[in-house]
Amino acid sequence: MKEWNKKHISFWKDSLMIQPDGYTLFQTNLLNKIKEIFDSNSIDYKISVSNHPDLNNPDITVKMVTVNFNETSKLWIYHDMAEYDISEIHHIYEEWGYLKPSDLNDEYLKSVKTILKV
Repeated sequence: MKEWNKKHISFWKDSLMIQPDGYTLFQTNLLNKIKEIFDSNSIDYKISVSNHPDLNNPDITVKMVTVNFNETSKLWIYHDMAEYDISEIHHIYEEWGYLKPSDLNDEYLKSVKTILKV
């Protein structure tokens, strides 16, 4: 397990760095993929952003992106995880459940597309 943790930290390091715009690369990459899926399938959505103290370091402010669509469905993209509530199906994808950011992104996007049937 120690080796997995070392690899995990290495794979996630750059993706979790907060960029000058206040987002992590993890957020930017996942949000861009969500936009592509929604835009290519003519799904109307609204994006809102809120600021919060980091749970591990309250001196750092992190952004939470909320994507609202279909009146009752939402996606949340945090600086280090993602979550959705689509058609009363709720699931959370946490950083430490995945070796690489791309693994989390792939599983999250696959699940969202399956539920939306796109």
